[in-house]
Amino acid sequence: KLCSGDHPTIAALLTDLGVVYKDLGKAKEGLKYLQQAIAMQRRLYRGNHSNIATSLAIIGFSYKDLGDTKKGLDYLHKSLDMLRKLHTDNHPAIAELLNSIGFAYK
Repeated sequence: KLCSGDHPTIAALLTDLGVVYKDLGKAKEGLKYLQQAIAMQRRLYRGNHSNIATSLAIIGFSYKDLGDTKKGLDYLHKSLDMLRKLHTDNHPAIAELLNSIGFAYK
């Protein structure tokens, strides 16, 4: 065993699995992995962290893919709030997420 318990590599792999399932059109299955990933990330990175913000956004996109735009936007806005605490308003990650939120309203 290379990693056990809460470990950044395991959290990253759980996120990757969630993204792969989402991209395969199986967002509901992907959400299971994404929820595990974000729970682990919250234990690993107390407070605001870019990995948590990324996972929040991916969860938001997954809910949007499942047709729950309201819940998806809620997660996207949580991600945006966290990014704004981590970066200045002109940071590329904030601009990219704002663009994605705009498309989610379509």
